[in-house]
Amino acid sequence: MGNNTELKAAFAKTAAAWLLLLPFLAVSQTNLFRISGKKMNSGSFVFGTMHANDPRLFHFNDSTLPALRSCRYFGMELNVNEVDFMKVADRIMLKKGVLSDLYNESEYELIRRYFADSLHIPILLIQGMKPLYVSTMIETDVASVRDGEPAMDFFLQTVADSAGLETIGLEQLEEQLDAIDHISIEEQSEMLLETVKQAIEGGTGSFMENMISYYVRGELDSLLILSEISIATPEFERELLTIRNRRMSRRMIAIMKKGPVFVAVGALHLPGPGGLLDLLRKKGFEVNPLR
Repeated sequence: MGNNTELKAAFAKTAAAWLLLLPFLAVSQTNLFRISGKKMNSGSFVFGTMHANDPRLFHFNDSTLPALRSCRYFGMELNVNEVDFMKVADRIMLKKGVLSDLYNESEYELIRRYFADSLHIPILLIQGMKPLYVSTMIETDVASVRDGEPAMDFFLQTVADSAGLETIGLEQLEEQLDAIDHISIEEQSEMLLETVKQAIEGGTGSFMENMISYYVRGELDSLLILSEISIATPEFERELLTIRNRRMSRRMIAIMKKGPVFVAVGALHLPGPGGLLDLLRKKGFEVNPLR
């Protein structure tokens, strides 16, 4: 685990300086973009979301919901209505061994105690799961501040359903699971331990607060940089952002050929080299921010 731990430490030393610069790096100041050109009869849209239900995220600008209702299709990362979760449930489980095999005694006790005391989840319920899915349980708990309320993505899906749009998933669940499986169990275990440590120190909440703060100001570039200096490793970024961005952009373009689509995906998929906006521009589309 040494190399990645040292890399994380190096990132941490520069994080404070980066955080001071982030507000000056934002250029879009919006989460909504109109996609046009290439002889399309009407424009399509890309909207960056956060997979959370914090009420601050639901103050959409004046263009967002009208743009959504003007389209024929609603595209999201995954159309859960098409997923048979029973068929893929075993994919979240370790192929051999259990969680305790991945840590020394003190590290495992730290994880066990956090889940028992803070999340009220017995360790036996997560003992056989791959570490990245266990990490997601922590992040979901921090991001979900309103019990029973849908995350932003699913709220937008209900709006699309009410407006008569057809929902299309840009990915299949198996593809998302394949991406996670390309991240080694060793790296996943390091990420889980780091997530637990940050949560105990209050860092996970602070990280989410920073993410929300940049998001509501439409500072997508700042969001991406914050993610890179806080949690992302090269392997994580390649498998869960770069490769998936290419796949989603190809499928979005195919949908746009049929009619206007409003695509709502996690905001980290939009900015930077290799982001959805960059990939669409390289394909000859016009990408314009809507505020």
